[in-house]
Amino acid sequence: MGGDIYGDSDGNCRLTPEKMSGNPSTDCIKKVVSRIWSEVLGVENIDSASNFFELGGDSLQAMQITSRMRRRFGKQVKLRTLLENPTLGTLSAVLAECMRGANDVQG
Repeated sequence: MGGDIYGDSDGNCRLTPEKMSGNPSTDCIKKVVSRIWSEVLGVENIDSASNFFELGGDSLQAMQITSRMRRRFGKQVKLRTLLENPTLGTLSAVLAECMRGANDVQG
């Protein structure tokens, strides 16, 4: 079957609010966030150590990214969360922790 919040063999991750009752893997979240960063920043080859600011991210792009994450994850993602966790790896870990609980992403 196609990808869900857990990902699949093709690396697809479809995180929808209807499926948020599960525990998506950090790797799946990382893939989704990486795609969002790539789309907004126009950068490819983003890895766990990639830093939002070093990739050329600015405050307007940070707002676009948090808005897209909010839509994809069905959780309120605060701008501060991205600013305080600027690497893909740390941000994905914070998001994964939030997904395991019922809280919005505080930062």
